[in-house]
Amino acid sequence: MRKTLSLLTAVVLSAGLFSCGGGGGDESSSTSSSGERVIAKVEASIVKGATVCVENTNICNQTDDNGTVSLQVSHLPVNLTVKVGDVVLGDVEADSPYVPITPLDIAGGNNQLAEKIGAFIHALAGDVNGTAHKIDLTKIKVNLKENLNKPLVEILKSGNNTESLSIEVENDEGVHTVEIDEFGIKHDEEVVQYDISNIQMLSNYEKMLRQFVKFVFKYNGKTVAFYDFEEQNSTCILRVNPANPLQFKFTNCSNPDDNDSTWETAFVDKDGVKIVDEDGLVSYLLDVDLKDGEVKYKTEGENGNWITGELVVMHNYQESQQNQTEEQFQENETYQQNWEEISNNTLLEKTIEFLEEYSGKKVSFGDDTCLLKINPENPYQFKFTNCLNPDDNDWDWENISLESGDIVKIEDEDGAVAYVLEVNLEEGKLKYKTQNENGEWYTGWLVVE
Repeated sequence: MRKTLSLLTAVVLSAGLFSCGGGGGDESSSTSSSGERVIAKVEASIVKGATVCVENTNICNQTDDNGTVSLQVSHLPVNLTVKVGDVVLGDVEADSPYVPITPLDIAGGNNQLAEKIGAFIHALAGDVNGTAHKIDLTKIKVNLKENLNKPLVEILKSGNNTESLSIEVENDEGVHTVEIDEFGIKHDEEVVQYDISNIQMLSNYEKMLRQFVKFVFKYNGKTVAFYDFEEQNSTCILRVNPANPLQFKFTNCSNPDDNDSTWETAFVDKDGVKIVDEDGLVSYLLDVDLKDGEVKYKTEGENGNWITGELVVMHNYQESQQNQTEEQFQENETYQQNWEEISNNTLLEKTIEFLEEYSGKKVSFGDDTCLLKINPENPYQFKFTNCLNPDDNDWDWENISLESGDIVKIEDEDGAVAYVLEVNLEEGKLKYKTQNENGEWYTGWLVVE
């Protein structure tokens, strides 16, 4: 992401099920038509043909050649179920648009369970040493000799009380047997080895990448500054790709040369969370502080040496207006005026914070329930989608503004007006007043479920 001095650049956000690489994801089953896109990356080796589903739904996709899977969900968080054939490995929670899934995640952090789950995956492919870089599950057929009434992780938790379980695996070479018993995982009577240490390191990298994705979403549309050797080099606006939760760019930079012309992407490799921009410049994340809005990184200098720096969210809006086009100047003027209005109006500030905090969540008002969505390009706009009553769905953004200097006004696409009376961020409640069909004013609550 090196800006001016080539600071930090990009985030990757491609993913793979049991994978060490990146990539896209073919959608092989049904998905919802709106909501959040979730990219899942499961690591143990690259695994092609594993199935990931939204729990208790038919929203499922298979991992592609890079081990990547993409799902469209109505809201976050959701639980994802990981399956191999008819064998359910276990569940993980997806609380952000990027979800790394490792044997450790499935095992809830239990190393012994994680080793057995990793060994089971490799056993299906006949890799008794557990070292294969890639496993193709599309080339095998799993036959259960008996129905499993619970996920594999629950069976393995039984420890020494684990009953022997035998599974037939067909491939081009014939039929093989994978057994699970108190001694571990076997392929045709040979114990399968699996070293969890590599995954432990990758798991730490994936957690950092996951935090960075949350960082990008939380501060989308905010002004950020790049610092190197404690000197500010450039300021830009951070933008998330609305079509892909795993991409972002920097725009409206104080130095026009720092503006990104294409979306930046990042990924996990053996050395950490790697960031590569459109010019091939490499950076690595060192730390992500979601609360304080700071990212530490190192990047390649012009002489091949590594330079450390920080990306910092500017909570008090400041931005140099040098070398900007008239359009950029006007946009930043509007942004600054809006920020000053927020700073001088506590209720408006709380309203914006409420929308940012609970965007993507289910909310109820009156006798209806909808999903609340904030405009990623404009924090003063939001809409309701996926409503139980289809008539309540917004086709366009509702606008928030100040009336008479201190009254927070909301106006929808049809000109209907509501006024914010009270905001309780901790309890997820917003009190408002609006008019009914007869023009009579009444009060109500918008409540996060």
